[in-house]
Amino acid sequence: MSRRSRRKYFAGIEWGDFEGDRIILPVCPRSQAVNSRNFEATVMALAERVNHVHVLLCDTLDRYNLEGTPKAKEVRAHIHGSRWLDLHLPVIEEHIGSFDVRRWDRVRGDPGFDPRLQLMHRLYAQNADMRRIVDNVASHYLVAKEKRFTNKGLPFNYEIEKQNSVCYLLEEFAGDAVCNEWFGGLPEAYWGFYVGDPDIFNRVNTLNRAIDLTIPPTCAVHLNRLSPPLRVEHTPRVA
Repeated sequence: MSRRSRRKYFAGIEWGDFEGDRIILPVCPRSQAVNSRNFEATVMALAERVNHVHVLLCDTLDRYNLEGTPKAKEVRAHIHGSRWLDLHLPVIEEHIGSFDVRRWDRVRGDPGFDPRLQLMHRLYAQNADMRRIVDNVASHYLVAKEKRFTNKGLPFNYEIEKQNSVCYLLEEFAGDAVCNEWFGGLPEAYWGFYVGDPDIFNRVNTLNRAIDLTIPPTCAVHLNRLSPPLRVEHTPRVA
């Protein structure tokens, strides 16, 4: 694990067996992990091994977490993403230099996205193992979100929030599979609750084996100002 610091902000990367010089960096623009000094610490740690960053800006994916009409959510999410790019691409330029950016709408527009998304939804509806994996991840975020709402005295509708969280995750996993195809199995540098097994969805895919649901492997990011990343350990096997 590498570690770099500046003004008491530290980041460490779990490189595992990764020996390449390019990496995918998924960005949810409103996440603490990819903003301000936390992001700079992450980029400095990546710079020890990486010469090029493929920024995956998950801006319109975040629409599930916003209020308003569907169109208003899309617009607000896109604004958040553009603001993030303006503030944080200079950090990558300073420490690494080489990068490209792909926004979530490009993922959604890929020919392989819709078939994967539809399959993910069918698996969630029909396959108990798939449902357990997704609900496990969703529950982690729901508990944290309910706590935030309660602390602010805001109402929390569990059923609506769960539906939004599940839709978010199924779209995220379908998009991850597209990115795995784009980048040929490159890993993602990621902080948060993540699925660490690239083949987990192929193993629960009992409906259409012709569609590849492989997702990128993860190089977990540790940030000293935030809680540690968590890996989904349950990986059921389908006969």
